[in-house]
Amino acid sequence: MVFLLLCAFLIAFIFKTSSKLFKIYALNDFEPQIDETLPKKLNFKAGSAFENLTLKLDSIKNDTCGNSTFILSITLSHTSEAEMRHFIRNSWGSKDIYFRTRLRPIFLVGATNNNSLQDEIENEAKTFRDILQINYMDTYRNLTYKIMAGLSWISENCKTTPWILKIDHDVLLNPFNLRKFLEKELQSNPSQNVIIGRCKKNATKPLRNGRWAVS
Repeated sequence: MVFLLLCAFLIAFIFKTSSKLFKIYALNDFEPQIDETLPKKLNFKAGSAFENLTLKLDSIKNDTCGNSTFILSITLSHTSEAEMRHFIRNSWGSKDIYFRTRLRPIFLVGATNNNSLQDEIENEAKTFRDILQINYMDTYRNLTYKIMAGLSWISENCKTTPWILKIDHDVLLNPFNLRKFLEKELQSNPSQNVIIGRCKKNATKPLRNGRWAVS
């Protein structure tokens, strides 16, 4: 009986504390901070598969890729996953630990036909100024368009940022260890022309391996 009571207390404690991490702030409590100038063309050649790819929403702060930013995290997210984006802003991508990590997250989402959800996305973008939205629907099949839009935006706006991190919104990152690792990499490879990750030759399906990580 005592064991069951202890288990129930532990579960209640974990639920109560973890729920604070996933707190969603009321978007109506914030005042808009930007003006929208949309749509915004991306840098793709005429006749390419990405010729018609544009940004539906660009809310990124002007100083996001400033000299103090060591790592820019381009985080793939879905329009309906505001909770995950808030979690990142309050954890490994928090501005409160930026002085130690020098990492800034931006979120890349697709388009939606849900007008109410689109309004929420625009309010969130005006509040946090860290969202890019492409004009293609937010589906798995359009993931390539989403990534290419992000890379195009980075190539135009973040030319002096030493490191670009591509990550999904459901990945938990240790930003302190990542910074240490990348600082050592810059010392050994000052040209910065390097891609760190995993590559599988002659692959017939996506590579999914959660055991490998920088630690």
